[in-house]
Amino acid sequence: MDKTYRKTIAELVALYTFEPQLRDLYVEGINDKTLLEWFFKQFDIESINVIEINSISVDDSLITRLGLKHGNRDRVVALSLEFERLLQNKTRYLVCLADSDFDFILGRKYKSPYLLYTDYTSIDLYFISKNILEKLLSLGLGKPPSDVNKLLMCLAQVLQEVFLIRAINESLNWNISFTPFTKCCEIKGSYVIFHYQKFIEKSLLKNARFSDVKTFNDTYEQLKKKKTKTFRHTIRALDYFELLGWYISKQIGTRGNKYKDPEVIRAIIYTAADVKSLTKEKLFKALLKRYNR
Repeated sequence: MDKTYRKTIAELVALYTFEPQLRDLYVEGINDKTLLEWFFKQFDIESINVIEINSISVDDSLITRLGLKHGNRDRVVALSLEFERLLQNKTRYLVCLADSDFDFILGRKYKSPYLLYTDYTSIDLYFISKNILEKLLSLGLGKPPSDVNKLLMCLAQVLQEVFLIRAINESLNWNISFTPFTKCCEIKGSYVIFHYQKFIEKSLLKNARFSDVKTFNDTYEQLKKKKTKTFRHTIRALDYFELLGWYISKQIGTRGNKYKDPEVIRAIIYTAADVKSLTKEKLFKALLKRYNR
């Protein structure tokens, strides 16, 4: 049993009531915390306390009452909503940062003066670009494909299909356990083909829901019509890491097995982080504005 003490929301409200100058930023997990601490350090803003949501006690009953899901992302959202409800005076330097996740196509964003969302589905999506992909493939393959931008668009198309299928599961609230989507992928030349219908059928069979395939496909057609501004609104970072690792290992054989670990891919991508590029993004502009006062 985890006996680590977690502060309650009531304790936090009392703390910020008496010490409104505290500069605290609540995030979903360790990767967000590490990245943001590094980012603020580049601007000599080191007085910010970046806090993982798992260190806070957010009751399951509150999550249920708010109609949220029992995961770190929605716990961050719930905390921001409780701050809005319980804090009498606005606390300028208090922020809760949540991934946008499926919100761009399911439209479920909540509003709170203490809540900021990522500009893309998660914070990792700030690092998906042609230049970073080219660096990763240069390290992994020894030589990237001649047209890296075309490969990126190909990967994005696969990942958007996978994301859409995951969004259907979220929309229908079926709690499907998906088969690895790369088992339904193949490489032709330098590019990836995804057999999405095979993935849907294998996943429904695995979860004894194949009789519901028509409902699933109908929802697929409905959600597919929804438009977003960028592919980074409709792909999942962990799927991107998984697909890249699979792609590299398929191209170079067993020497590429280490890349099958998504955390290896994430680490390589993060080392290519460009702080100037981040400062052009809406979220990071907002954070600098909030904490650089």
